[in-house]
Amino acid sequence: SCRTYLLGNWAEIQNRHLPGYVECSAEGHVSHVLSHRLSSRPLSWSKLGAENIAKLRVYTRNGGSIRGLLNSNKEKKLETIQPIKLDSETLRKKKQGYAGFSTNITILDIGKRTTMYKFFKALRSA
Repeated sequence: SCRTYLLGNWAEIQNRHLPGYVECSAEGHVSHVLSHRLSSRPLSWSKLGAENIAKLRVYTRNGGSIRGLLNSNKEKKLETIQPIKLDSETLRKKKQGYAGFSTNITILDIGKRTTMYKFFKALRSA
């Protein structure tokens, strides 16, 4: 069987010595990188979840930093956020509504500085 294998692949074996020949062991690497997480600890994976895990594992194997990736995604999201502009009449009506709402809140009359007190105090002065 060894002889048959060598004779069947002799041309490829000889081509390894040619200049510019590039070897590739991608199949072994892919199998190792993906199976380590996706099958060593068997879980149920959705297609999207399995795809995302696979992309992250390849990204880290290529030298990428997940923390850096998350930070760059966060910065991109912050750049796309547009402030909402309200006209002065709408703001005046909202403030009047909050003013009426905040006059009868017992927790503000007690004065004890709890988290709920701080929340309603901030809401009243918004």
